[in-house]
Amino acid sequence: MSHFGALWRRSPVFKGVLVLATGLSLLLVAALSLQPSGKPPGAALPPSVAQSRFTAPASQTVAIGQRPVAAAASAAGSGGQVIAPSRPNASIAPRADTDPAATLMGKTVTGDVAAQGKSVPLPPGQWIVVAYFPAPDPGGVESLFLAQVRRDKLSRAVLVQASTQVGASATGFRQSAQCARTALLYVKTITNEEFGRQDCWTINHNLSTPSAERDTPPIIRAAIGDLELRGVKYPPVLLSAFFRLADKQSFLHAVYYFNPETDGITSKPAIWEESDWNRNYIYQYPEKIAYVEKLRAWAEAWHPAVRDGFQGADLALPGLPEAARKP
Repeated sequence: MSHFGALWRRSPVFKGVLVLATGLSLLLVAALSLQPSGKPPGAALPPSVAQSRFTAPASQTVAIGQRPVAAAASAAGSGGQVIAPSRPNASIAPRADTDPAATLMGKTVTGDVAAQGKSVPLPPGQWIVVAYFPAPDPGGVESLFLAQVRRDKLSRAVLVQASTQVGASATGFRQSAQCARTALLYVKTITNEEFGRQDCWTINHNLSTPSAERDTPPIIRAAIGDLELRGVKYPPVLLSAFFRLADKQSFLHAVYYFNPETDGITSKPAIWEESDWNRNYIYQYPEKIAYVEKLRAWAEAWHPAVRDGFQGADLALPGLPEAARKP
């Protein structure tokens, strides 16, 4: 140790050689510490990294009403499970066994429309289904509301409600309260038996006012809401031809609405009892009397077609007189 110290103190050359040797040693150690752990470029990643990779599954087409099924196997080269997406792509086409009536909303219908197996004739033109309530259970009521629009106003509409009972529950229906009313513009009753055969029709004026809203059936409220979304105004007064048919198993309401405003006949705001169209005041308005008489003649000629549709007979609409086909 004393010899090393003497060289260090006396020889500058020795100092330089020693410092250079030390520096080269440090450079060698640093280079070795930066080299990869023996794996050549392009080598497979460790299993822990490979298994953490997520391989997205192919898009699934799932029929409406069918639950998606996860893929049964993992993707090739991956040790992780392939997970089905939580919201798979679904086909917009209905299943083959889907009830066609379930797709009625917003559809355009011509000629006739069916409810609970009953065919209801439609006046000429295209009709848009703006509200539809399927029967909630066997024996329940199926309801549809169809509309025709002219210049952003509801021109005509048809309300259809039907029900069919089966088995021991087929005990008939109560008398039609509508056909028993005496304050309407016109009532024609062929028969109105309690829990038996019913066949009648009426002419009435119908109001759409805030005070009458609480008595408005849900199907009509739904129709008004849909029309508002379309920018179509629901008129304050509509004239209606109401048809009721029933037997032990089934009943049918077919109500045809007409807007007198689209024919140039205006109405003063009033409650039902004080309306210009009420039977107690209509005699003051010849144009309204003529309008109601035309509607009555149309309903008289249209009634056989509604009855035939209820009974399952073919609808012979072309044979109806012009007044019946175009109210």
